[in-house]
Amino acid sequence: MLISSIATALVLAASCLAHPKIRRKQTDLRLFSGDNCTKGNLGVWTVVEGDLFPGECKMFPVTVGSVGIESIYDGCTVTLYVDDECKPVVTMTEKKLHTGDQAIVEGCVISRTGMSFKAFTVSCDFQKKMDEWDFQHH
Repeated sequence: MLISSIATALVLAASCLAHPKIRRKQTDLRLFSGDNCTKGNLGVWTVVEGDLFPGECKMFPVTVGSVGIESIYDGCTVTLYVDDECKPVVTMTEKKLHTGDQAIVEGCVISRTGMSFKAFTVSCDFQKKMDEWDFQHH
């Protein structure tokens, strides 16, 4: 009886571990080397919950001229930067501080500075609720 109870407990514990948390997709970014989201398709970068910490700066591995936001989770914002550290830069043309190009809806994002994008951040409303955020960084 004791052995069957232990075996049952082990099976139940193992089955609990077999159900991973479903992570929300935050956005799909289609990267282009050219402007207007038409030339030089570099593929899609999918960001899911846990890929980035809230506000984490992620560098693009290649030069990105424009970004097609193919999907974006409601309440999420993608910010694209011409600086590889996700810092505001002074633009040469406008001579003012440029804090990044933001996207909250699907569509093509072109740098307002005329420079290529080097990095991005993703922030979502649900990340602000600590009880809903999975802190396991993958």
